[in-house]
Amino acid sequence: MNLTRELKISIFMLSLLPIYGHAQLTQITNSEINEYYPRWSPDGKTIAFTKYSQQIQGIWLVSGTGGTATSMNINLSGDFHTTWSPDGLSIAFDANDNNGILQIWTIPVTGSNPIKFTNFGCGHPAWSPDGSKIAVTSNRSGNWDIWAMPVTGGAATQITSDPAEDWHANWSPDGAQIAFTSDRSGNNDIWIIPAAGGTATQITTNAAWDDSPTWSPDGSTIAFESNRSGNFDIWTVRLNDRMTVQITSHESDDRSPDWSPDGSKIVFVSQRDANNMNVWVTDVSSTYIKKTGCSLPQKIILQQNYPNPFNASTTITYQLYNRSKVRLWIYNPLGEQVKALQPGYQNPGDYIVTWNGTNEFGQNVGTGIYIYKLVVDGKSEVKKMMLLR
Repeated sequence: MNLTRELKISIFMLSLLPIYGHAQLTQITNSEINEYYPRWSPDGKTIAFTKYSQQIQGIWLVSGTGGTATSMNINLSGDFHTTWSPDGLSIAFDANDNNGILQIWTIPVTGSNPIKFTNFGCGHPAWSPDGSKIAVTSNRSGNWDIWAMPVTGGAATQITSDPAEDWHANWSPDGAQIAFTSDRSGNNDIWIIPAAGGTATQITTNAAWDDSPTWSPDGSTIAFESNRSGNFDIWTVRLNDRMTVQITSHESDDRSPDWSPDGSKIVFVSQRDANNMNVWVTDVSSTYIKKTGCSLPQKIILQQNYPNPFNASTTITYQLYNRSKVRLWIYNPLGEQVKALQPGYQNPGDYIVTWNGTNEFGQNVGTGIYIYKLVVDGKSEVKKMMLLR
């Protein structure tokens, strides 16, 4: 086998692959102050977001098509993660009280003094679709978990309970489930849990940082931020088959996505056109989200192994867009096969494979550069890694 020729062919083929899911971008704001946590109003006409600097902290409103932003004049300090009430009349957010403890507050969109909603340390509010509860992140149980607070008052209900940290709750459109971020698998991944509590289900399985889930209006897909491509971009994962799609791709970070009520757009923040984070919107109205019987593109996404260089073991992550026949091989610099990993057919989704630096006979191999090659239905991609003994 001529591995050098295989490498050149693989690189050539990658250059021909379509960038699937990328769409039209619109810059909504252009401020010299960093902006964070954009959220659509229920009617899809307005975006609430946070401005944050040493001089200015607070919530601002801007049209979903851009224009002049208006300050809500909140004289508090804090993170200002925002969430709209389902009727669009109020916004809940997190900010510090007089004792410096992060709390949840509410304020009418028309403006007035904010009202403190909680009496215990918590943040990251998310209003339920029926308006009856606000989910929050709190460490009142000893570690960070998801809790739900009745809007009319009363005791908080603990939704998640795990030794790991859970945060960034987001309700499904029907209110039956809550998506959240957790490091309970060893990485920051997206999980979902019944809104009444119970067993959590892991949705993404990637060695990168997946965070900030937001549901599509039809409940079929979750958008999230991830640095699996090397920097933070906006991705989606379809729940029925775990198919992931990269929505944005830029050398700057794209973060904090929120899906528009009509499902046609995702708002996020990015530094792509300035030195500061601003609000952007990407069009996601293309049919990939609702494809049911159509053939998806035969794209291979093979991540760089981590850690690299490595000593004892390293993980190799890849993503499939279709059910495919998969083969993963390790080669030495001479092009000789060292080990075959992960043979057989696999469904769409993210996969993590660990190589412990041994050959087919379980013997440790020596220090050097090794090549791993992923073949999916006859199409291949290769990368290099360094083993240090």
